[in-house]
Amino acid sequence: MKTVKYAFIASAVVFVLLQITYYPQLPDNVAIHFNTKGEVNGWMQKNVNLLISSLIIVITSSVIMGLPYLLRNTSGDLISIPQKEYWLSMNNKERLIRIVSTYLYAIGLATNLFMIFVFHQLYRFNIHAIDRVSIVLGVPFVIVILGMAIHLLIRLKKCV
Repeated sequence: MKTVKYAFIASAVVFVLLQITYYPQLPDNVAIHFNTKGEVNGWMQKNVNLLISSLIIVITSSVIMGLPYLLRNTSGDLISIPQKEYWLSMNNKERLIRIVSTYLYAIGLATNLFMIFVFHQLYRFNIHAIDRVSIVLGVPFVIVILGMAIHLLIRLKKCV
């Protein structure tokens, strides 16, 4: 779990470093939204873009880091998971928190890597005046996230 957690934290730091590195090179108004063909259809001031993207990474990282704490300190009545009685028993609750935490950090890591890719594409587009951005990674990202969530549910149903 610690390796995934540290990789997740490192990916958030890389995201921030990416923002800092590219910021001085960006034009005052940056393209931020693209249609399915990769063509620009939305613009934003670069300082607003930096603020919003930084808030996104801080909020998502805080939520992912805070969920294990909430799980540990929330009444069992408010938790809905498969095999609830088994997982919330005194013998298994810490194990449940470790399992869920590992999956959360893995999902957070995948999300951060996806955001790094997207923002890197966005900044390359704005700095180098590339014709289009690639949106190809969106589909595998969704598949990976859904796969992890399904795998977690299956694992929790088995009680092993």
